[in-house]
Amino acid sequence: MVAAETAPRAKSVGRSQDEQALQARESGAVASRRSFDVSPAQVRPLVALRMQRLVGNQAVQRWLQDGRSKRIGGEDERAKTTLVAAPAPIVSQPVVVAVEHQVSPDARPATTTHDGEREKASTSVKGGAVASHALGAGMYGLTFEESVKVSIDAKLDKVTNTWSPKLEKIVGHFSQQVGLLPGQSEVTGPSGNTTKANHCDQAENLAALGNVVGNTWYMKKAVKDHEDVHAAHFGPGLKSAAPAITTAIEATSVANGPKMKKAQAIALLKADATFQAEVANAKTLWVAEDNALLAGDHAAGGPCDTAEHKIVDPMLKKVCQHAKKQKWPACASCP
Repeated sequence: MVAAETAPRAKSVGRSQDEQALQARESGAVASRRSFDVSPAQVRPLVALRMQRLVGNQAVQRWLQDGRSKRIGGEDERAKTTLVAAPAPIVSQPVVVAVEHQVSPDARPATTTHDGEREKASTSVKGGAVASHALGAGMYGLTFEESVKVSIDAKLDKVTNTWSPKLEKIVGHFSQQVGLLPGQSEVTGPSGNTTKANHCDQAENLAALGNVVGNTWYMKKAVKDHEDVHAAHFGPGLKSAAPAITTAIEATSVANGPKMKKAQAIALLKADATFQAEVANAKTLWVAEDNALLAGDHAAGGPCDTAEHKIVDPMLKKVCQHAKKQKWPACASCP
């Protein structure tokens, strides 16, 4: 996300762990200090799974979510914002809609061994999911994992007389929200809305990457490119989580029946409560891997800052050069 900040640096990433933990506890996002005395980026998939089973799915999801928006005055790992405020849930269960675009796929066909069994499922991530969290106060944007869907085959264990799933595809669905803050307008430059009266305000927020509280100017493309930095981690994150996801899902099974065909077994597996729970748990494992990859996105001068500078710096140069040529008052943000 993109946000204006009151912190010493124009756009810092992340509050301290103590501040994050305090906010999470006060908002009811976690059960207790004892339950989650670590940051989301430190949690690996199997640890996240144990935590989920200890305190519940919703508590862990809310905790992992903390750190995915960009805000002014304290950012988490996925968003750009202006105020310290956790995204408010829109729906209790994420809803996936038709995919609009695909990002960072690892869509290689499953390979086969000499005995014909697949070694691993293919993984890919797709955008276009309905957002499950609203943009909070001061948030420019938010990119967030929403669900994991799987495609399976089935195999019969003649010793136990049970059918178990064999993963073929793992698809992660994510949402992305991008915009300017309420009351802000897009900077269009000397050929657009830059004037003698507003050029210094425009230059100030462009130079600060949108982090000046109360400033009414910024560029939506900078927010989009910021959020795309986060989204680029989702494919590798899902690939890293795939072994744990596969192990958990393929450990489920259903009893074989008289003359049961593979198609019947697949239908029974998909309807099985344990199978469905492990598919739901896959999102937690994916998020945990992504958190590790997202940890440095908001570092000062890091990937998100760099992405935004590529958009705003040329516009800042145009504004400042035009102001100088017109002999308008000098601006502190102009070189």
